Amino acid sequence: MELILNTIVAGILLGGFYTLISLGLSIAFGLINISNIAHPTFVLAGGYFAYTLYTALGIDPIISGVISIPLFFIIGVFLYRVYNVLIEKRGHEKGLISLVFLFSLLILIEVGLLMIFGADWRSVYTPYMVQSVKVGMLSIPLRMFIPFVIASIVDIFFYYLFSKTFFGLGVRAIAQNPSAAMLMGYNPLKINMLAFGISLASAALGGSLLIMIQPIYPFSDRAFIGRVFAVVVLGGMGSLYGTIVASIILGLVEAVVAVFLGASWSMLISFAILLLTLLLKPEGLFRR
Repeated sequence: MELILNTIVAGILLGGFYTLISLGLSIAFGLINISNIAHPTFVLAGGYFAYTLYTALGIDPIISGVISIPLFFIIGVFLYRVYNVLIEKRGHEKGLISLVFLFSLLILIEVGLLMIFGADWRSVYTPYMVQSVKVGMLSIPLRMFIPFVIASIVDIFFYYLFSKTFFGLGVRAIAQNPSAAMLMGYNPLKINMLAFGISLASAALGGSLLIMIQPIYPFSDRAFIGRVFAVVVLGGMGSLYGTIVASIILGLVEAVVAVFLGASWSMLISFAILLLTLLLKPEGLFRR
């Protein structure tokens, strides 16, 4: 019973972290129609940003995550502007061309990280990362609990931003009917630039927390590509509720599989969930 309860708690905490690194992709993929395959790479870049600040200045990864938000937001706005000029303004079909553009960006970032930091695993250390809180039979590691709490705060912020504000309603309106949204005073280019900036900012914050959970190396983003796309597709592209629910489901499944079958099966499970969702319920659990 103790093993089962701790496995469930670990799955929920892991799912909370998956929520944080998947919300940005849900915005890009589900709302502004950009299949950002490089999203996990920006998560990894956020992890290396936290590592750099930790080794150079001794800054805690949580503080590094806060610092990374405006920086990666600006990078996201700039990248969307480049994407708009190279692809959207020229009238190219978004599917294949955007995938090639973003995959090239993924490779460039990975190679850049490899050249700067080398192929070794990198990690940070803070005292709370090796501490756990005991609650009866449960043992809750702080290195997982803190990302879960931060992810929950981001979830609440995103819910308010995309449900209650003029900007958030504009993102949804443009996703449904750009022409009608323009008649209501929205500028699709400006709205989408800001949305993509928010997407990358959330990815960088997730990366700063990722290096608290596990060491990273320049190609560790590959382990999250299947996971984040599985979450977004399972939840329903563009659905914030769906992203949260799907993240918890995936976290629970991976935790149970890791305990009873071995951690090496986790990646297989992620892609299996993605394929089954595409086959059986391609619209996901929650429609946008």
